[in-house]
Order: sequence, then C-alpha cells, then structure tokens
Amino acid sequence: MKKTAQGILEMITREGQPDMELDYSKLTQIYAHQVAAISHKINRDELAILIAVGVGIYQRGLKEFQSGAGAEDLFKAVQQQAAAQKQ
Repeated sequence: MKKTAQGILEMITREGQPDMELDYSKLTQIYAHQVAAISHKINRDELAILIAVGVGIYQRGLKEFQSGAGAEDLFKAVQQQAAAQKQ
C-alpha cells in the first residue's frame, strides 16, 4: 500500500494518536530495525536518507538528554541495548 507523503504526515500528526512513551534511544532502535527490514527493497540513496533521519532522531535525543544528564550515559545505554539485541 503506497501512501503519499502528505497522507503519512496526516497519519503521524493526527489527534488522538496513542502516546507511545518512548525515549529517543528506544525510538532510534525501533527505527533502525524497521529500516533494516526494508533496506533490501530500496536503493542506496533512499537508504542514506532514512539513515540521516535516524541520525536526526538520535541527535535530538542526545541534545535533550545532555540538558538533563550526561551524554556518556545515553551513549552507553544505546550501546548496551544494541549489544543485548545481537545476542
């Protein structure tokens, strides 16, 4: 099912969406998993764009985390979660 960018934006931003209560680390993990699942269906340029979006999500989370705690802690948490998923 192909959706337009406007249609997807409307789905994302419509009122009444359930609150997912995800921190940026978890959101980045979920995003990476979903991009990996479709990576064989898209070309390198499309993959690069999706990775850039993931970088933006991660960096936004890092900036928010730095305002309240140490960036090293967030980085370690992401590394630990990634290592746990590999096992």
